[in-house]
This record gives sequence, C-alpha cells and structure tokens, in this order.
Amino acid sequence: MTSLKCLRFLRDQSESPDVVSYLASYLFKMQPGPLQLARNIAAALLRTTRRAITGQPVLVTDEVAAARRQVCQKGCQFYRPSDSRCAHPNCGCFLAGKLLSKWKLITEQCPLKKWPV
Repeated sequence: MTSLKCLRFLRDQSESPDVVSYLASYLFKMQPGPLQLARNIAAALLRTTRRAITGQPVLVTDEVAAARRQVCQKGCQFYRPSDSRCAHPNCGCFLAGKLLSKWKLITEQCPLKKWPV
C-alpha cells in the first residue's frame, strides 16, 4: 500500500483527525529506501560526469547554492534538520555534505521545483 493510499485509508477509518495528521507528518519525514537512494545518487553522478567530460561547469555559484540551501532549510516540509536530509520520496539526499552537497551541483534540482534556476 502506498503512503498516499495508507493516509486515505486511515482518514476514512479514523474519527480523529489528529491521528491522521500525526501519521501524515511521520510518513512525510521518512526518506526513500536504500535502493531508491542508490538510483538517485547514480543518476546524479552520471549527469555530473557528462557535464565534466564535455568541459561544462558542474557547480553553481556560491550565491545560488546559498539560495537553494535557504529554500530547503526554511521552506520545505520534507527537510529534516535532525540529519540535514531531504525526505522527499524522489530525493533523500544528504544536504549538508562537507565536500559536496546536492544544492551545489548544477545538474541537480529540487523534486518539488522549489529551487531558483
């Protein structure tokens, strides 16, 4: 059962909206599974490598990276400050890497299209 179907089922079965909102917040804080994370990382690595091989830039400017970071940390319901991860099902990235973070790569985008271009 998908998360959305599960929430709908619980909403229909429960008389307490507090239970549903608690479960919804819990489900939305879960990150994708290990296989999906591996796929996401492999796809990002491939996109970045293609740009690097062709001599195109792979990093955004510091200003763009800061703007992206601000969007994640201040205005996204999927951002988990406890471990600086995106819990969106199509992302799951660790966003506070010391060497390299997703928001620093020019090829990467927010799955919700929240980042400035």
